[in-house]
Amino acid sequence: MRPSEGLQIAYDPRIPKDAQAFEFVVGGVSANNRVAWTLNGNRLSKTDGGHFVWPVERGTYTLQAQELSQSEDIVSAMTVHFSVK
Repeated sequence: MRPSEGLQIAYDPRIPKDAQAFEFVVGGVSANNRVAWTLNGNRLSKTDGGHFVWPVERGTYTLQAQELSQSEDIVSAMTVHFSVK
């Protein structure tokens, strides 16, 4: 899973905010399944496949990715902690 546990990302104030993004990735997602992305308890999105591009913001985060079957049952779940400084 990306980000990895404990990752520290650098926010660059010289780059425009809307140009800074980080791709969340979870591998091994079945072709027909979706991933529900939750950051600090707030649902970000549900995506087909294991990719989501997140606009970087400073802070400390807990990211949860849940692989969901077509019937919305949780197939697997992963949680990591990371920060943006």
